[in-house]
Amino acid sequence: MYQKHKILGFIGARGGSKGIQDKNIAPFCDKPLIAWTMEAARNSKYLDRTIVSTDSPKIFEIAKKFGADVPFLRPSRLAKDHTPVQPAISHALEWIKKNDMEIYDIVVLLQPTSPLRTHIHIDHALEFYFKNRKSLRDTLVSVIRAPQKMGWLLKETSLGYVKDCFDILKTNQRQSLSNFYYSNGAIFITPIYSHKHIQFYTNRTLPYVMPPEVSIDIDTDKDFKIAKNSMVRLLNSKKHF
Repeated sequence: MYQKHKILGFIGARGGSKGIQDKNIAPFCDKPLIAWTMEAARNSKYLDRTIVSTDSPKIFEIAKKFGADVPFLRPSRLAKDHTPVQPAISHALEWIKKNDMEIYDIVVLLQPTSPLRTHIHIDHALEFYFKNRKSLRDTLVSVIRAPQKMGWLLKETSLGYVKDCFDILKTNQRQSLSNFYYSNGAIFITPIYSHKHIQFYTNRTLPYVMPPEVSIDIDTDKDFKIAKNSMVRLLNSKKHF
């Protein structure tokens, strides 16, 4: 709990994966990949409860083995390749309200594919969110800073040419462009004012800046290897926890 707000951590882990087979439970530095996110959530001082939502009996059992709260199997209709995570969160909130008589004010989405994100990042993100939000409907996403030369981005036109993304600006105005960020997929925070209306990206979304070295979002075999090497370095330097 933080400032009297009841906070739910949500770890979504579908069984199907088009890239790495069984990615969410693949061995990663002596643990299944998902276990690193479960551990980070468990060590957070602000998350009142964290659940794992999965459609996979295999992930269900492994998550349970590593101490996760897995109260149900997600319906398969909410675990298709192109199904967004928001309906799965809505389902979880409704299930918890109906079966456990619990109502939460804030949900924190933690994806298993960001194993370098720790409880420290989660807690700092929540502190940043509550300190800086100006509306009860403000959201937060974790990000990394984009290169300074984003103002020089070019985009391809339908005719195959390239065009200045900021062609409405004069050349000498490029230095005054706003900061640019990439979402790193590690932390998403949103208030719960309707179970059926879960949003993370709005016109009131705060950026929580994280270091690039802990911002790897695993999608490919190459990402997996890079993240593994980074984790080994962090663990050896004792900077991870």
